[in-house]
Formats: sequence, structure tokens, C-alpha cells
Amino acid sequence: MKWQSCDTLVNVRLQADWMKDYQQLLTGPIEDGVRALIYAGDLDFICNWLGNQAWALALPWNGQAKFNSTQPVEWKVDGKAAGTIRQAAGISNFSFVRVYQAGHMVPMDQPPVALQLVEQFVADTLKP
Repeated sequence: MKWQSCDTLVNVRLQADWMKDYQQLLTGPIEDGVRALIYAGDLDFICNWLGNQAWALALPWNGQAKFNSTQPVEWKVDGKAAGTIRQAAGISNFSFVRVYQAGHMVPMDQPPVALQLVEQFVADTLKP
């Protein structure tokens, strides 16, 4: 299969979900211990990182106060600063990552960083 930045068929099939608010459906699973990762490239003007961060901070859940009082810290990949991560101490199932030098398509703009982000999240080793 040849990689495409925007696959028309996938886009058409997702049209029914366009602009629907699902954030309220995240609270229950997060409170039950299901891990969630919100990430955004710092150069994304479509889904900018400041708006995504604001959304993550406003999400009502039982760890919200602790998450909100935690400051983002530098996140490194291969010893280099790749972004920032906010994850409350003792609560590792909800993370917000800002990826440096990436736009809307983080995997296209920062492939090694995106791969590490996914691998660390899946392996539950994504930590500040």
C-alpha cells in the first residue's frame, strides 16, 4: 500500500463523525484506568497545541486537579528535546504531549519522534 498524506476514501468514511464532541465519553474510561494520550504539533494551525492543551486541562475527571497543577516538562527522544509532556505524578494514564517542529501531520513532520511517542505509549513507558 502506498502512503498518502490524506486518503480520500478514509476521509469520506469519517464524514459522519465530523465535528462531533466526544470528549465527555473519555472521562469514564480514564477514571477506570484506561490510558489516554492527547498530542499536538507545536506548528499545527488546524488543531493547535494551545487549544488541545486547554481542552485537556478542562476535561473533568477524578485526576483533573492533579493533572492541571502539574507543569509540562521536556520530553526527549534519543537525548534531544522533542517536545513537552504533562502527566500528573502517580497518574500515568492521561498524558498531553506537545511535539516540537511538527504541524498537523506529526508522523510526517517528525517520523522518529512520532514512532517513539506511539511505542512509548503502547509499552506504557511514556513518562516525563
